[in-house]
Amino acid sequence: MDNKLVYLINAGNDEKYRRGVVHGTSFPPLGVVSLATAVKEYTSWKVKVFDGLVTEEKEITESIIKDKPYVVGVSVLSTSYQSALRIAKIGKENGAIIIFGNDQAAITGKNMLRKRKEIDYICTADIGEFCFVKFLQYLEGKISIEEVPKLMYRVYDYIRHNDLAELEGENRFKILDQIPIPDRLLIPEEIRKKYLESYISSYPDEGVTGTGTMNRFRGCSYLKNPCCYCGIIDLEIRASSPEIFWEDIRAAREIGINRIFEAGDSVSSVPKYLKELLDSKPNNLSWNSFVYTSARETTVELVRLYKELGVFRANMGLDSGDNIMLRRLKGKKDSVEQNARAVKLLSNSGIKIYSSFVLGGPGENEESIKNTIEFTRWLINNKLVDGTEAQPLFPQLNAEAGRMLLNPEYAIKKSNQEGWKIRNFSLLYEMPEKWSNHENPDPEEISRDWATIFSEISYEGLLEIAASIRKYSREKGVLTGSSWIVMED
Repeated sequence: MDNKLVYLINAGNDEKYRRGVVHGTSFPPLGVVSLATAVKEYTSWKVKVFDGLVTEEKEITESIIKDKPYVVGVSVLSTSYQSALRIAKIGKENGAIIIFGNDQAAITGKNMLRKRKEIDYICTADIGEFCFVKFLQYLEGKISIEEVPKLMYRVYDYIRHNDLAELEGENRFKILDQIPIPDRLLIPEEIRKKYLESYISSYPDEGVTGTGTMNRFRGCSYLKNPCCYCGIIDLEIRASSPEIFWEDIRAAREIGINRIFEAGDSVSSVPKYLKELLDSKPNNLSWNSFVYTSARETTVELVRLYKELGVFRANMGLDSGDNIMLRRLKGKKDSVEQNARAVKLLSNSGIKIYSSFVLGGPGENEESIKNTIEFTRWLINNKLVDGTEAQPLFPQLNAEAGRMLLNPEYAIKKSNQEGWKIRNFSLLYEMPEKWSNHENPDPEEISRDWATIFSEISYEGLLEIAASIRKYSREKGVLTGSSWIVMED
């Protein structure tokens, strides 16, 4: 093995999905950086990191042709699959072993391997650092392929998956200590500057000197009953110890980062853990973090913890301004009144809120949409949010919404139980054949199918409503974005 070089690439969005949410274009990716850090720390391989959200795909592929890395690892989402395939093709043509990872690879990896010869392996791990290290050990002949956790691969015409533990250890509030502190300088300085410039263009008055991403908490209290659209692979709550948490913050501060996006699924799910973080907080450090939080879990005590820890902005999935629709999307314990109270608690404390809404849930109708529009305007008019996002429901195949698409009888039973009507039975019965074996359902196409079957408002109508929310937000000086929807300003 002469060229022990690994390329780790965060694939850029495909052409029609180049629009990104405000925070998504302001914080550098963590996944490929954390993987690369583990490679540096635990192996003798050389590693280079590329971020396709900033670096042109042509530059990445030209570098592959020049360096001819032994392994090309690509982080792929549903919105970046075509870019990932082009990179894989160039890598394969230049002798590289190709491995895909991240959310979409974990969800439809079997179908990818069946249909794409340019992909050799899939990593399905939620925490992929040590799986990838073991994968490299396998390539060196140090361990067998069966010993690589969460690896998916071909055995003749069969797809095998090693369903082994990603990390060892029983203490779930220390288990993420095993992930090394990321070497954020693995992202070139010019790329980090572009993320900073993007952030400052949206928030020019915050005195930010650097932006970064961390992920020392994972999981959500909705584990047993996740939101209808949630496709997160593993919602079990896991975290790093307070000591490692603050060590990660300190490492970020030392390279000038004073705005951090904590990518944890729902930080509000663990108030006791937040109390431990506060009790161990060094006097000279503050989190200065943007977090995901749940309205249902927002209390006076949680807000106090956020403030003292240094949370400055929260992304809150409010989803709907209609109680019936909200409970179909999130569960029986959620309500619009609860959402309004949570927003007021955070806003009155000085914590800024980025609010998101999901349009076209099961049985969405004119009344529920009207209530959502009125609720967004109430939030904006009362200066309770500094950012909004609205988009049609995207049914991940492993989510409850995906189950409804792929199992017509289940969808019919659910509609009868909840009191809403299926709008297009013939299309519903086409869904299993259309999507069950698909390698990467196009977000726009599958969302259109969902809306046609389950929403009284058409997909085009939902886009118009999303556009109207964007327009009103901008008129009132509120930032707005969309994670993937295709529409004109």
